[in-house]
Amino acid sequence: MLTDLFRAVDAGTAVEIAYVKPDGAESARVIEPAELVATSIGHITVRAFDRLRGEDRTFRVDRIIGHRLVEVG
Repeated sequence: MLTDLFRAVDAGTAVEIAYVKPDGAESARVIEPAELVATSIGHITVRAFDRLRGEDRTFRVDRIIGHRLVEVG
């Protein structure tokens, strides 16, 4: 998954993710990753534009339970 996220950052493409929110609820999102960051407590996060919310959001990679690259065109 990390490889696909890095590729999406480099290529400027979107990724559809299945994400588990902190309350345990699952959510489907299409994101446009901008960068991956390691936090000071050891989590890896992806900062991305969230098409559903229409704004930049940060997602913990360990909460992404599924993903697929979104085809352009």
